[in-house]
Amino acid sequence: MDVKEMVKFMENLGYEVIRKEKVDIVDKLLGKFALEEEEKTSTELLKELRSTGYGKY
Repeated sequence: MDVKEMVKFMENLGYEVIRKEKVDIVDKLLGKFALEEEEKTSTELLKELRSTGYGKY
C-alpha cells in the first residue's frame, strides 16, 4: 500500500493527517552558519572556524 493511499484512507475514516515537509540533513546542519558575506562558502567558513579553535573551549 502506497503512503498516499494510506493518508487518503485515514482521511476517509475522519482522521486529520498532518504532513511535514522533508528537511535535508545538509541544510539542517549548515543552516546554523549564517553567512554574512555571500562570497564566502560554507566550507571556507568551517575551515576558518577550525583554525581559530571554535568549539574547543
